[in-house]
Amino acid sequence: ILCNEDWSKISLSEDMFNGCTSLVGGMGTTYDENHTDAAYAHPDGGKSDPGYFFEKKTEVYTAFSETTGVLTYYYDDQRAAHQSAGAITENYDPENNPDAVRFEDYHDQVLKAVIDESMKEAGLTSMRNLFYGGYEEKNGNYIYYSLSKMTKIEGMENLVVDKVEVMWSMFEGCSSLTSIDLSHFNAAIVNNISGMFADCHSLVSLDLTSFSTKYLIAIQTFRDCKALTTILCNEDWSKISLSEDMFKGCTSLVGGMGTTYDENHTDAAYAHPDGGKPGYFTSNAQLQPLPNDETTTFDFSLIDPFGSEFLGITLGAKDQYNATEGRIEITSTNTVEEIDEKLNAAFAGAASLKSLLPGTITFKLEAGQGEIEIDCKTVPGYTLKVRIAQYGTAFISSTIEQAIRGKATVNYNVTQDTYVVIYLEGTSEAAAPARIARSEKEGEDAGAYIYSITITPKKASQGIDDVQSDQVQSTKVFMDGMIYILRDGKIFTPTGVQVK
Repeated sequence: ILCNEDWSKISLSEDMFNGCTSLVGGMGTTYDENHTDAAYAHPDGGKSDPGYFFEKKTEVYTAFSETTGVLTYYYDDQRAAHQSAGAITENYDPENNPDAVRFEDYHDQVLKAVIDESMKEAGLTSMRNLFYGGYEEKNGNYIYYSLSKMTKIEGMENLVVDKVEVMWSMFEGCSSLTSIDLSHFNAAIVNNISGMFADCHSLVSLDLTSFSTKYLIAIQTFRDCKALTTILCNEDWSKISLSEDMFKGCTSLVGGMGTTYDENHTDAAYAHPDGGKPGYFTSNAQLQPLPNDETTTFDFSLIDPFGSEFLGITLGAKDQYNATEGRIEITSTNTVEEIDEKLNAAFAGAASLKSLLPGTITFKLEAGQGEIEIDCKTVPGYTLKVRIAQYGTAFISSTIEQAIRGKATVNYNVTQDTYVVIYLEGTSEAAAPARIARSEKEGEDAGAYIYSITITPKKASQGIDDVQSDQVQSTKVFMDGMIYILRDGKIFTPTGVQVK
């Protein structure tokens, strides 16, 4: 019943609601056969002030569809309409009712959350428990209403956080989420992120480069994020005052220079970019070099690299990782002039390749020779370019153009540590795809698709050191214009002197 007024004081109201067994108030109050007069004839105030009326107002609320398993966040005055259509709706007001229990009857049925575009106008100053239903005590036991089966959140760009100060337990208990896109956040004034990612057991990486440390409270922020390996953050948070158990249980965490989790350092002491002194953070400037003695494969199925770095990989805002297909879909185009200009800036000491090279896959390569194998395909009108920088000399460039998925090989031989940039180039004026929506949809929407990148260094020839033999009997080997004898697993010159 949509009504914004209070009718509870009317004098004659016997059996006013008698038999209205399906009636639900705006805060979830259900029909009670013991209250059928005007006592509940007012806008519902929840458990503290139950009512049968539904106040029509512009508010932040959620609407859950039991059919699809989708929980949608809205900011408008259409909540009653969603409820009439069969959705389960609940008000979200973290400023006036921060400890409200939500999702009580369906928390384990939510498979996906969607942030409606209307949320851009919500003007929230707190996002406490945004994706967490809280907890309550029943019969001496605590019951937690976590969205533990939710695997995806769409529309994070519709959350405006410029005025948000509190993100306490924002994603707590979202144990099936493998990634959270925070690339649109401008969290300059947030001051409380306690429990923000607590019990997000499946999270692999986080980009917190938009967060400020001023007045920050971070108690149990990453508690039991067991799969979390990388936290991108350029600032030093080690001086924040309240940080008890900040990293407790983050057993997979590795800093940008290789610092691993230490159960004796779970507060903010290690909350800074790794390097010089041990830290758990990875800065944007820390492009990790590939080992020069083993094959390294970037397996995109391991992590969503959208907006983050994985072994040095960076992507632009127009590109996406498609988990269903296990591929990166590239839309952003660049020119060789732009790439060379930015690479030269990187060599000159620019702080962040991530900001210099949007819309690319960039990684660092150690000096030596080898090959880069790219499992990919391109769309007509586009080519993939592989640009290998050689500071002070000509850059190495290769072009990949293949309409059918296959493996393309690029050989390299560089005399110093350098950068490799893989980017998309349009070959015609018509090559201008629209920005890819953040959803897994069919069709050739991107300019190129990359499934994996494998780097295989080749060890330079070291002459007779390359020859091995376990044979007991002598074997003659002709090499470098000389004859060598292999006997008993050792190499001898013709004079019988063992070569070490």
